[in-house]
Amino acid sequence: MILLDTHIWLWLLHDPSQLSVAANHAIDVEENQNGLLVSAISVWEIAVKSSLGKLTLPLPISQWYAQARTHSGTVIEPLNPLDAIGSTQLLGEFHKCSKSIPKSLLVYLGKRSM
Repeated sequence: MILLDTHIWLWLLHDPSQLSVAANHAIDVEENQNGLLVSAISVWEIAVKSSLGKLTLPLPISQWYAQARTHSGTVIEPLNPLDAIGSTQLLGEFHKCSKSIPKSLLVYLGKRSM
């Protein structure tokens, strides 16, 4: 399973030409074999940007999400309170929303190993 960043998810759904050949290949392989993981924080980030007029979606956000989550192999990983707290303790430079994406991956991987 591959974890998609918010921008990558948007490009995959609306403008795949923005993706590199390597990214397209990795996504195709994972989509067909294991699925695509998207953090719930990505949905929140898209909704906020859309509501502020910084992102134009082809549909109202509720309809867009209903359609986007059914994209082949897509799994939306919920963000729980402990993930939110843990994301503030990650080392390195991250965008404030993106901090929870690696944390979601760690949670998902932990579930898979159980």
